[in-house]
Amino acid sequence: MLTTPEGWWLIVAGCGVGFLFAVVALCVSVVSFPLMLDRHAGAGDAMVTSLRAVARNPLPMAAWGLIVAVLLVLGSLPFFLGLAIVIPLLGHATWHLYRRVIAPELNPQPLPPRPQRQRRPAADFPAALFPWRRRDGA
Repeated sequence: MLTTPEGWWLIVAGCGVGFLFAVVALCVSVVSFPLMLDRHAGAGDAMVTSLRAVARNPLPMAAWGLIVAVLLVLGSLPFFLGLAIVIPLLGHATWHLYRRVIAPELNPQPLPPRPQRQRRPAADFPAALFPWRRRDGA
């Protein structure tokens, strides 16, 4: 592969396509996950917001993508053990990036109360998956 022009073409094209996939993944997800957690937005709205944030801040987002790539490579070098430090660090930094890029919500909507669920004993676990098969008819 390293000695033929076709092999080098494959390496260059493969790295280029991988780079494009990485850029698309970064653009779609840079602030979408924290937005879904913070404001309970839908996936579509979160991705559109993320794309808008990247369009408004292309250089800082490119730098962030480079930082993420470098830290993931460095975390992978010691038999992937460094990822135990790098992944939480990147998660924390992503939250702070989200808080800097997305303006705080001025009128937060309260979450609707969750409906009460019936408590079941742990012994009902397999039967709880199939409510039509329960013996007590509940």
